[in-house]
Amino acid sequence: MLWVVVSTPFLLVGIAALTSASQHWEMRREVQAIAAAAARAGAQADGELLRVPVDRRTPSMLAAADRRAEQRARAVVAADDRAVDADAKVVTVEIVDDEVTVEVVARIRYVLAVPGMPMMVRGRASAVSIEAVRAEDRPGSTDGWGLGDEVAPAR
Repeated sequence: MLWVVVSTPFLLVGIAALTSASQHWEMRREVQAIAAAAARAGAQADGELLRVPVDRRTPSMLAAADRRAEQRARAVVAADDRAVDADAKVVTVEIVDDEVTVEVVARIRYVLAVPGMPMMVRGRASAVSIEAVRAEDRPGSTDGWGLGDEVAPAR
C-alpha cells in the first residue's frame, strides 16, 4: 500500500511529461510545415517581374517583387488552419537574391503542462525561386523546360 502511495505521484508526473513531450514534437512539426509552405509561397514566380526582361529590371521593380513575396509568405501563414489553431505568427521573412527564408513562432497549449517545457516553438524554412525558360527559348533542351538534362537541387 505504501508503495502505491509513493509511486503514484511519480507515475503521474511521468505521464504528464510524456504527453507534453509528444505535444511539443507535434507542434514543432506543424510549425516547420507552416514555415516551409510560407517560404515556398514567397519563392513563387512573381507574375509582374516575369513579364520584364532580365536586363530591363530596375531596383524598384525588384524591391516591389520582394514586398509581394513577403506578402505572399505572410498570407499563407495567416490563412493556414494549423497556424490559426496554434496561434502562429511570422517572425521574419528574409529575401536574399532568389532565396526566401521564413521564420514562424507558435505558442504550445499543453494538456498537462510540466514545468520546464518550452511554451513557444520556432520553425524556419527556405525556398529558392527559379525562373525556367520554355524549350523553344533554349535550343538543344531535352526536358521541355529549357533546363537540360539536370534537375534543380531541392532545398
